[in-house]
Amino acid sequence: HFEQVKSRCLLRAQALRQASITRLLAATSSSKPHVQRRVERSLSRRAPRACSAPSHNARAAHAPRHTHASRRAAPAMSRPRRGCRDKKKVDDGSVSLEDAAALVRGANRLLVISGSGISASVGMSTYVNGGGLYQKAAKKYGLAKGIKLFDYSFYAQQPHNCQSFLAELAVAADAARPTPTHAALEKLERAGTLARHVTLNVDGLHVRAGQSLWHRREAAGEAGNVVELHGALREVVDARTGAVYGLDSTALARIKAGRDAHDASDAPRDILYELP
Repeated sequence: HFEQVKSRCLLRAQALRQASITRLLAATSSSKPHVQRRVERSLSRRAPRACSAPSHNARAAHAPRHTHASRRAAPAMSRPRRGCRDKKKVDDGSVSLEDAAALVRGANRLLVISGSGISASVGMSTYVNGGGLYQKAAKKYGLAKGIKLFDYSFYAQQPHNCQSFLAELAVAADAARPTPTHAALEKLERAGTLARHVTLNVDGLHVRAGQSLWHRREAAGEAGNVVELHGALREVVDARTGAVYGLDSTALARIKAGRDAHDASDAPRDILYELP
């Protein structure tokens, strides 16, 4: 049965091909001979191949050859747009605000890891909000992404531009005020529930809300709570010596004038904590 069907298909394909050649040659009969030869060669390359039923190994080694029409008739599978996905079927581990509040109320000890989202409501820039300080600065300094503003390569290649950006960010952080989230974290620390607050933020709003900083002085009874994983804008570090200086109004004025944030007359601060 397979051979009969195959033979009928081949005969039909050959008849259609011959009819196509006849029509094309008639349409180009008034053209030059080389045009007719080009049409014939093009059609001969598209002729169907007579072949026997392939073996199992042959099927695995050679994928079937599809015509242009068959490729067009079988559209490729594409991922649906984000807005069209069924979010109810996505298990991202998130919980509702009510469940999170119940979890906090019932906990004896909490570890909190925070990012830029807890400061976004007071205007601090994030990597995802369009048109913010990060996006504008990245475009201004010719960087592909806003996150590159915090890469050491930016400082190595454009030291004064890097300091200028950080100074601008420090001014924005100074103008902002702690959010209700910062206040809630301070209350948890005061109640003794917050074991540690690890933050990726450099704006210092957690300190202004009243939280203490972790500085590896547990033996002296001064453990502190917040670990600033990426440092803070209230300080600058000398890349050559590792000395820490305050980012005060004098340092900001120097950066605005195109100078380094500190000079030889400044006294470095004590390092808050040292890595073991």
